[in-house]
Amino acid sequence: MPVRAGGASFIWVVRSDRPGLTVRLHAAGLLLLLDPIAAGGCRATEQS
Repeated sequence: MPVRAGGASFIWVVRSDRPGLTVRLHAAGLLLLLDPIAAGGCRATEQS
């Protein structure tokens, strides 16, 4: 599920609770997948 657009029109932040997200994204034409935490672009926040 798309969460939001990234800094460019071809970048999307996505998330899924279903297993196999990377496989589905690659099948849909994904060229590059980055872990947002490892890439330093997103910070997880804890909700109270």
